[in-house]
Amino acid sequence: MSESRSFAGKWQFAAPSGQLITVQADGTLNLSARQSGAINQMINAYGMTNFWLQAGNGQYLAASGNTPQANQPRTGTVAEIRLEEVGGSGFRLRRISSSGDSYLVAQQSGLTWQAVTSSPPLSAQFTRTIVTKDLEFFKEWGAMGADLRFAYLAEENLNEMVMMAVDLSNADLRGSTLLDADLTNVKVDDCNFGGCDLSKTDLTHIHGKNALFEKCLVGSDTNMPDAELPNAIFRGCKSSGGQPVLNRLKAPGADFSGALLPSVIMENADLSQANLVNVDLSGASLASCNFTGAIMTLVNLQNTTLQTSNFSQATLVGTDFTGANINHVNFSSANLTNARLSLTTGYSQLNLSDSTLLATVLTEMNLVDATITAKTDFTQAQMDGVNLSSQNLDQVIFLMASMKKANLDSTSLNGAVLVGANLAGATVLGNVSLVGANLSNASLENVNLTGAQFGALSTVTHLDEADAQALDNQQLPEQLRQMLYQGKILVNGQAKVLVRQPGQNWLVEHDGKPLFIHYQDGQLNVAQDSGGNAAILANTFMPNAILTGANLYAVDMSGAHWYGSNARADNANLEQVNLSNANLATMNFTQARLYGANLSYANLVNTDFSKAMLEPTQGLKPASLAFASIQGTIFTEAKLTGANLTNGAVALPFEEAGKKLTGVPLFSAALELMSSLDNGAVSKELRQVFTDNGYSLLSNAKIIEKQNDQYWIISNQPPDTDLSYRGYCNFIVIRVSEVGNNHLQVCGGAPLRIIRTAADNTLQPINVAFGVTIDITQAMDGATTCPSGLRYQLLNTGISYQSLMTPGLPPHPPKCIPSPTTWC
Repeated sequence: MSESRSFAGKWQFAAPSGQLITVQADGTLNLSARQSGAINQMINAYGMTNFWLQAGNGQYLAASGNTPQANQPRTGTVAEIRLEEVGGSGFRLRRISSSGDSYLVAQQSGLTWQAVTSSPPLSAQFTRTIVTKDLEFFKEWGAMGADLRFAYLAEENLNEMVMMAVDLSNADLRGSTLLDADLTNVKVDDCNFGGCDLSKTDLTHIHGKNALFEKCLVGSDTNMPDAELPNAIFRGCKSSGGQPVLNRLKAPGADFSGALLPSVIMENADLSQANLVNVDLSGASLASCNFTGAIMTLVNLQNTTLQTSNFSQATLVGTDFTGANINHVNFSSANLTNARLSLTTGYSQLNLSDSTLLATVLTEMNLVDATITAKTDFTQAQMDGVNLSSQNLDQVIFLMASMKKANLDSTSLNGAVLVGANLAGATVLGNVSLVGANLSNASLENVNLTGAQFGALSTVTHLDEADAQALDNQQLPEQLRQMLYQGKILVNGQAKVLVRQPGQNWLVEHDGKPLFIHYQDGQLNVAQDSGGNAAILANTFMPNAILTGANLYAVDMSGAHWYGSNARADNANLEQVNLSNANLATMNFTQARLYGANLSYANLVNTDFSKAMLEPTQGLKPASLAFASIQGTIFTEAKLTGANLTNGAVALPFEEAGKKLTGVPLFSAALELMSSLDNGAVSKELRQVFTDNGYSLLSNAKIIEKQNDQYWIISNQPPDTDLSYRGYCNFIVIRVSEVGNNHLQVCGGAPLRIIRTAADNTLQPINVAFGVTIDITQAMDGATTCPSGLRYQLLNTGISYQSLMTPGLPPHPPKCIPSPTTWC
């Protein structure tokens, strides 16, 4: 079997009974009635004088055994058959063997091998019918329409052969050359073209299932239009150059993995469910192709033409579309993880519905006309400079996406997931709705959100400006009582009008959800809680964020960083906002509506609340500044009616012996420490008192100013190179002499030492000055809870102002305070 033999033809053998030699499913040969075209009654022959015979199951006759079996591969133990002509019209099939030759003999419907004798039986004679000529004939005259099923043509020279309409099902052409061959309309079910040179072959309308083209060579003269090759294998195919033509190829489920097919012309092809992993299709023409469900991980699609192609449900992980034309492409439900879609030459009207764009590169793309749905996932996508203006992005996922300088004007982002997204410098104008959106840990640095809607507070109607007078008189305008919203009466039962700010702001409480009325632009806007979830901006980094006129009703902004010279919230609705633990130092909240706002534990150092409304919301829920750092905070003309300032750190003015001092009351100490203080000594006992109250005096702490028996100033300034100490750089100790209350009051004094990250990302110690908390007394009323936990109405009932403003458990100074231009 080591000798290679060429195809000698396809034959049929009939016994004297007229029955044909037929191969059974188990490989056994027997006789059966003629069936037109039946492959199991065909025998392929190979050789010149002695032949190998291949049955219609693709296996070769075995060299041993009495029962004829076609169960050997071409490389197995194959019988060598000699045809002995009998009487000019018949043949005996003689099996050549070193142990003795034998004839194939018919026994009724069976067959057997019998030892050769001088008088062979008549049943050893068979009539041969040539179904298909031999290979040499085809090379000279062509093979149009020939039956070459299961033919072994591997490594043959088939150049220039005309094979139009040939049936090559299950044939083996591995390594053969087909230059200038014509295989038009050839049938190739399970045919093996592995390693063939098809660079100058005409394969028009070649068709068949499971054909194998592994590692074939194609080229500029490869012509394969209208081929139908479902589940074909093109694995590792390579182009020798030029532009092979595969237009209208129908190869669903095909395997192209690892193929190198740059510049191929394959328009209107069907490659649905195909495997194209790591294929090079750069520069290819692939317009209007169907890649539905295809696996296209790491495919090179640079500079391709893909307009109107369908990648629905395709896997495109790591695929590079740089320079490609993807106009009108359908990526619905596709997986585009780590793909590169930016720098494409055209991308209008993309369909990104329900697609996964994890870490996909979309930088600077204009997606205003793209189709985006609630299940589109932009997690960790690179979207800097992307234009999404006027898009409906409700519920869309932008988790950890980079969206710096993105255009989100006039979009709808209700319920969108923007957790950890970087929107620095983005523009979000046009009253964008973000109700229910989650922006936790996101960056909104330098973002303009003027008029944005974060809170679940919807405008339900408007009133005439003239109705303000009735509201100021705590009367419900008749027009409002008669109004309907969504088919329901707005005001139910007895209504109570609360005048928050005459001519500007009112709250109407009734049996239904309260109404919030605000004067703006010559009319009265009537709003009501829609019952949805407000947005979440917890720990959001938003220096210089502009929220002019924004709706932040009941929004969770806990831990947010909101400050900067351009940051503003003028005319914003901050009612019931949660700003606990937020860093709002230096922020300007002038005239802000902060009814019922939660500012507990917030950093409010040098924050401006001039004319701000920090009053109770509906149900008399107060605003809270508990444990807040309120050093240097401005409350000029603000209202802290009923507010809760428990344990807030307030900077108070003191005057001792004609000396004006500013300090934050921290804790009390015993008068016994005065003697050492008068001696200018920072004693061991004094250090212990500081330690017991959670403050540390540095080793270089010293008294720098004193008035014996009245006050002492202790410097606690660390060296400039120290990057560990944060806190007050001075402590002021004041003797308090009140009836039944004599002690030393320890206060924190300016400046505050913080550690901030410099522009070069190095840590930088900064001393931040702060002054007296301005006009806080005028802002409070009797119901205000002071830092001591006592109501302000107890002033002058035997309790001093200083005692009311001294917290029982003051917060430690904030670790970082921004400047107008430097962030924390």
